[in-house]
Amino acid sequence: MSARTLGALTMIVPTLIAALAASYLTASHFSGALPACGPVAGCDVVANSRYSTVLGMPIALPGALGASGLAGLYLMWWRTGARSPLMAAYVVGLVALAGVAYLTFLELVVIRAICSWCVVYGVGTLAAWVVSLLLLRRPPETVHHDPGRAGHGRSAHGRSARRRQRD
Repeated sequence: MSARTLGALTMIVPTLIAALAASYLTASHFSGALPACGPVAGCDVVANSRYSTVLGMPIALPGALGASGLAGLYLMWWRTGARSPLMAAYVVGLVALAGVAYLTFLELVVIRAICSWCVVYGVGTLAAWVVSLLLLRRPPETVHHDPGRAGHGRSAHGRSARRRQRD
């Protein structure tokens, strides 16, 4: 498994788990049901708090959409190796973490209850963001093009050579 594939997996998997947690909370809101918390209590208290919605929209909806968008950016980085999707994901993840920090503060200090689904979302978002930070600190990947193997490099020249070979 390549380093980029491993990096992508360590970002995509926790981000998709976060997206699923936020999607579950969003679906619970729209169905009118309280989220199941399992053996720990607190999800019902958080879900019934005035902080669970903004303008009638569940606060988990932007989380679900944002996590899905982050997974898309991580996939783009994995497929292309370009740093711009990774940088965009880093910035979006930083904004998401600011939201997670604020909502965690509200849970701990104001609401005085913890939602386990919110914790799953926060941990998944944080884990993926830390990996993106570590990957951005590495030097950019260099793509070597071997002229003797036309069409096997990832450079624009290699793509052009493959097109010429097909024609």
